Amino acid sequence: MWLILELGNTWSVLNQQKDEDNTERIRADFHIHSSFSPDSRFKIKDLIESCTKKNLNLIAITDHHTIIGAQEIQAEAPFPVIIGQEILSSDGEIIGLFLNRTVKKNMSAKETVKAIKDQGGFVQIPHPFDRFRNNHINKKALVEILGEVDIIEVFNARTILTKDIDQSIQFYLDNKEKFNLHKVGVTDSHTSYEIGKSYTELPMYDGQDHFLDSLNHGTVIGKKMSPFIHAVTRYNTWVKKLNWA
Repeated sequence: MWLILELGNTWSVLNQQKDEDNTERIRADFHIHSSFSPDSRFKIKDLIESCTKKNLNLIAITDHHTIIGAQEIQAEAPFPVIIGQEILSSDGEIIGLFLNRTVKKNMSAKETVKAIKDQGGFVQIPHPFDRFRNNHINKKALVEILGEVDIIEVFNARTILTKDIDQSIQFYLDNKEKFNLHKVGVTDSHTSYEIGKSYTELPMYDGQDHFLDSLNHGTVIGKKMSPFIHAVTRYNTWVKKLNWA
């Protein structure tokens, strides 16, 4: 491929000691897009195959504006799939996990969080300080909803600047005790090439009630993608808009 789509270093971020009882640990990615997102052409069959090849044991499908793709993938995948959605609020993007219905866009951050919580979901903040993402949540809104936030993406492989990743990590560290925050590392995959580059390793858990407890023992493994990966996403958006494929 003529574009350089990944950068060389793999980081272990906020590493936790493995459980002393040797509990089985799984690889998970909690931010993946399918072809049901307007900026992805990642078909369901290809997505499932890619995750299987990369030994991912658990994923969350977080398409823009819909949970339909997540529901279809959950029905077909041979591994657990969390139904999620990346929701564009008027204050920036927020992810809901463990959803059973689509959350409408363009509500305030507070209204969006309430819509997630009302259906028993968890609130995840994607790429919180990525200055090149126009839709990242603004700092004022993030602080206002922090008491309702469950998860912070401390590592998003599509975040270009290391100092923006560092800011996410520091924000998590500064607030994790007061607000009982949990950390994840994600790829934010829109293509097969990105799958498995970053993930969260955590103990196997038994049901949603134990999910956050498992994240407390998680390890974030991160490998940054090149800025060129965003060009691929923009290309996919135009291909779909113009009905080229």
